[in-house]
Amino acid sequence: MADPFTDQIRLVSERCGTCDFRPGNRGNLTSGHLAALIAGRIDSNRQSAAVELVAYLALNPGADHHAIDDALWPGRLVNKQMRNATISRTGSWLGKNEDGEAYFPRVQDAGDSRYRLASAVRCDWRNFQHLARTGLARHDEDGELARRRALGIVRGRPFAAIDPQRYAWAEPAVQEMVSAPP
Repeated sequence: MADPFTDQIRLVSERCGTCDFRPGNRGNLTSGHLAALIAGRIDSNRQSAAVELVAYLALNPGADHHAIDDALWPGRLVNKQMRNATISRTGSWLGKNEDGEAYFPRVQDAGDSRYRLASAVRCDWRNFQHLARTGLARHDEDGELARRRALGIVRGRPFAAIDPQRYAWAEPAVQEMVSAPP
């Protein structure tokens, strides 16, 4: 969907308090409707890993496979097949835009063996940062509007609705988020 404030694609998940993941959706889903959107596209027992991978890459673009392994499976020895299966399912789940470009491009297509989401995939944290910078830099009506839009994105503590055993990798980002100036 095109974000009304940035004209960028936003995707939505009820599990990530920072990112909105909306695979293939051009509408305005409310939290809790993601499962209906992706039902049949990814097994429910694999959905958590896919959502976490997308959240991780939204906040850590350009991660290599070692960083992904450490983030999603901390303290575990991860075999290549398990990681690649999760990555492949996630790519299929996110799909492609109208031009056929993947929202999660294959690492082979990146040229640097690093994983990243397409630039069209945005998350609330990046949108907040952009709007806050704009709002703080401008001392006019547009600056005030940008600050209000930035604050409109805030919906509580990031990642508050997830299992504290998961997303340990997000804690430094959460600290940055909660201390960010509006």
